[in-house]
Amino acid sequence: MVKPISLPPPEALDSEPRITPDGSIDWHWFYQQVAVLEAWYRANICIRCGKRERANGMAVCDTRECEGIGISDRTGRCAFCGRSRKLNSSWGGPTMPLFPERCDDCRDRKVPDRNGALGQARMF
Repeated sequence: MVKPISLPPPEALDSEPRITPDGSIDWHWFYQQVAVLEAWYRANICIRCGKRERANGMAVCDTRECEGIGISDRTGRCAFCGRSRKLNSSWGGPTMPLFPERCDDCRDRKVPDRNGALGQARMF
């Protein structure tokens, strides 16, 4: 299978969560990674390796290296305030680099939209 040139290369996926100084998720990083995963998913490419075709309607290919897609890189902290106490269940899907969690204090806070997250872009 030949990948279109417009697809992000495998090294575009940065699965190490970026955290801001206050301990919350760097939403700019989050949406950059969502864009990579969405592009691969739409192109029927494995979201784990970014190289091979997805298998049997799954989000990953058929190789051993891409088995067990479970998200294991949770930060253990609230995505909004950075605290690690009493976290509520997370939400997500195959095009999310991690499943953000919320503490009770932040349960009503909404994830910033993609354009709002641009204000968090690194300056250096």
